Amino acid sequence: MYLLKAAEGKRDGTLVLQGSESGLQLIVEETCPFLKQKGIDLNVYYVASAELFDLLPEAEQEADLSCAPCRRGAGHDGASP
Repeated sequence: MYLLKAAEGKRDGTLVLQGSESGLQLIVEETCPFLKQKGIDLNVYYVASAELFDLLPEAEQEADLSCAPCRRGAGHDGASP
């Protein structure tokens, strides 16, 4: 799991991305700044393998991602529009 973009101020949410398409770059370079202009500041993570992440002990998952904020997050897996 990789932190692609950290919220600059108070974090309003967490976005978890998965996939290899160029849409990930678009989200970080264009969508996140647009949302920031609208007053929404996000932490953005990339998960290379959800299956491997799921195999980690729960304590390590929470340490890696601070899972409490993730319950308020959203994700994109490359398969959804």
